Amino acid sequence: MKRGPSLNSMNASVRWAQSMAIAIGNHLVPKKRQLLLHSFPDVEDQLVAILRWLEESDCRWVPVVLLVAGSPADARTVLRRVVGEVGDRIRILPKDSLHAVWAYWRSKVVIFTHGLYNGYFPTPRGQRLINVWHGMPVKSIWSANRNKRATAKTHCSELLSTSAQFTRVLSEISGVDSARIREIGIPRNDLLLQQTPAGRSFRQRAIQGADRLMIYLPTYRKSRLSDVVNDGVEMGNVLMMDEKAVVRLKKFLRSTRTRWIVKAHPMSVHFGHVDVTDEFLWIVSDSWLHDLGVTLYDVLGQVDALVTDVSSVYIDYLIVGRPIFFFFPDLPEYRENHGFVHEPVEEWLPGKLCTGVDELIEEMAAVFTGNDHYADARRALAMVLNPQKKPNSTERLFRLVGNDLGMFLPPEVPE
Repeated sequence: MKRGPSLNSMNASVRWAQSMAIAIGNHLVPKKRQLLLHSFPDVEDQLVAILRWLEESDCRWVPVVLLVAGSPADARTVLRRVVGEVGDRIRILPKDSLHAVWAYWRSKVVIFTHGLYNGYFPTPRGQRLINVWHGMPVKSIWSANRNKRATAKTHCSELLSTSAQFTRVLSEISGVDSARIREIGIPRNDLLLQQTPAGRSFRQRAIQGADRLMIYLPTYRKSRLSDVVNDGVEMGNVLMMDEKAVVRLKKFLRSTRTRWIVKAHPMSVHFGHVDVTDEFLWIVSDSWLHDLGVTLYDVLGQVDALVTDVSSVYIDYLIVGRPIFFFFPDLPEYRENHGFVHEPVEEWLPGKLCTGVDELIEEMAAVFTGNDHYADARRALAMVLNPQKKPNSTERLFRLVGNDLGMFLPPEVPE
């Protein structure tokens, strides 16, 4: 297909008018039974969970359009690896093309994480515009972001939540009425509970030569996509540690035969970096995982413990009940520059908040020797923030939009 004119070729001074024109067109153009998807990055776990569900539930006939910021060919290649044949059946369009805008106008159901066309204006009644975001917020977003870099509202017809607690938070900071926030969980968490064959295969490979497998997922401090965003203290490496601390960590990992998998946040300046030369400390990328046929959440469901700071991944990981370690060396600076939706944030973490590597090593050593003091706290917090028990969030999402797509799913069976 010949690619249409690029919307990004327009001068920045007319972006607002461009958004208004897209919004007006969206109100005028009639809709059809078509599902439009958009995520950041182009292939991420919310999207993968949705496409896998369509494939496994025999809903292959549903017309699907995927909008991508990068190369459609590259996205299709990745989808073949992590989803399968569905990657060849869906239509993939560059988001900045007029073809993509037309597909957006014509779709009755739009499911997205962020970065779509609806930044300024409400959507028409005939379109279900569902924001699945990319996890429940821990750090401040939207109107709660104290430095006001984020937009104060997210325009959508519905927003997903994992619990009543997050419904209250999301309504307050997004501008979306709580009646339009659906407490059904988020699709990517299904991958955690499904224990996918691809994930099990990855674990068999990754655990070789080690006794346990952990993953470290820090959020970003300096954004690779904006010179403005600079939260906390950027340490110059994805580990958020100086060289001496890295040496101490590697010694501990080697002595306990613990393999750490580290992946940078998609917004981080370290995103895409790969270094698997150390026996027990692997720094990997999404592309590295995709080449092995897995996504981040396939892997996350297979690891024995998680290390993070304020990434929303810890809210997701609560549903598997395994240990979570919090490493946050620049907490005061991050709190000052960005902030959190829950304060004091320490009271919403089911684990000790470690500000130094030696403290983190001490906490890991305690758990490795059977002294997991936070198991009860994790279970209690999961009931408040993310009580999902079964891999059914994606199915519940399609129960919301099924009639709009000509899908007639049987009623949900109460637990």
